[in-house]
Amino acid sequence: MFGSNSAYASFSTDDLPAAWHFYKETLGLQVHPVGNNLNLTFPNGTHVMIYRKDGHVPASHTVLNIMVKDIDAAASRLREAGIQLEHVADSDDEGVSHSKRHGMPSIAWFKDPAGNWVSIVEVTEEDIA
Repeated sequence: MFGSNSAYASFSTDDLPAAWHFYKETLGLQVHPVGNNLNLTFPNGTHVMIYRKDGHVPASHTVLNIMVKDIDAAASRLREAGIQLEHVADSDDEGVSHSKRHGMPSIAWFKDPAGNWVSIVEVTEEDIA
């Protein structure tokens, strides 16, 4: 039905300047203003819009999954940047879950300045291409 259409994902924040700094300066992602919103652009063409919302409530689910080749190296870089990894079921002392239960890849979660859940997910070269 919509196979030839494009799409993008979005989520809210309560502070666009803080989101800009976090996603661009701290995480090193491509961030561009689009109107009164922010657009994250990934090398594979994926776009994610972040918009300011009065009365923002942090999402209780993961709003953004960032694919990485080496989860332990990426988790270390996050910690070096002052980002605290969330300790959830199956995560090790460093905050990384290497559990392959239910076919899950290695993954670690953290929160953005608005309290939204973000993850890094270890994938193979073929998955990233």
